[in-house]
Amino acid sequence: MLSIIVSSHKEDLYKNLEDNILRTIGIEYEIIRVPNYGEMSIGQAYNLGASKSLFSYLLFLHEDVEFKTFNWGQILIKHLNEEDVGVIGLAGSNYVPQAPNDWGMMEPYNFIHLIHGKGTEIESIFQCQNTRNRVFSIDGLFLAIRKKVFNEFQFDETLEGFHSYDLSISLRIAKKYNNYVINNILVHHFSKGNPDKNWFLSNIMVKKELGSDYNHPKNDFTEYLIYKKFIRNAIRFLDNKTERNKQILKYYPKFNKIRPILHIKLIYYIGKSFLFPERIIK
Repeated sequence: MLSIIVSSHKEDLYKNLEDNILRTIGIEYEIIRVPNYGEMSIGQAYNLGASKSLFSYLLFLHEDVEFKTFNWGQILIKHLNEEDVGVIGLAGSNYVPQAPNDWGMMEPYNFIHLIHGKGTEIESIFQCQNTRNRVFSIDGLFLAIRKKVFNEFQFDETLEGFHSYDLSISLRIAKKYNNYVINNILVHHFSKGNPDKNWFLSNIMVKKELGSDYNHPKNDFTEYLIYKKFIRNAIRFLDNKTERNKQILKYYPKFNKIRPILHIKLIYYIGKSFLFPERIIK
């Protein structure tokens, strides 16, 4: 009934996941492990795994997770059975900003139902009041999709490495279907991701392809904050000053989208970032 696709590079994590799924899923399933030690992007690995799947429901899953909910497979299939559903996830956002960004925003736009971290770093994040919460972008640790929807889109194999594959497919699907973050399946995710230069450049690629024209009202202060975050990340990850400044100017918010006072603050911030970039990221 459910095909679970895992891009795997750690034997112990995969074995723990395999045992956990067996004990908790509660439905017929298969796990398709795609060994991937850097030979493929995660999008390539997932497309390969999906091509081998037998069932009509797909779950793309990180291997460093543990399910806390029993019979979660039955719950997931109920969510996927509705015709309007695109992607089901456990973390996502219902806001798409003008500046390049990953799925994560800030309250009230984030919808998350997860346990994060390991050891003393464990934290529970429950920001979903409703069982289903409409979003556009979804975090890639858990991406559930009907096969017939997946076959329309698939993962973008031009995105290299292990970043933005989730942002790309969830935003593309959101243009036709409704994506949801749910709160009745609980997972413990043992890592928090690793933003780096490839992550930054992948976000830019997705923004260039898909833009920000989604069916939600824009908030000028949110646009202001996300653009400032984009500037800080550009300074962190782009060593070439000319290229960095070019990207910063390219994604400046449209003049009719934010208040004049915010434009004044951003112009000052940009000037500071050009002249004293080290002060921006202290």
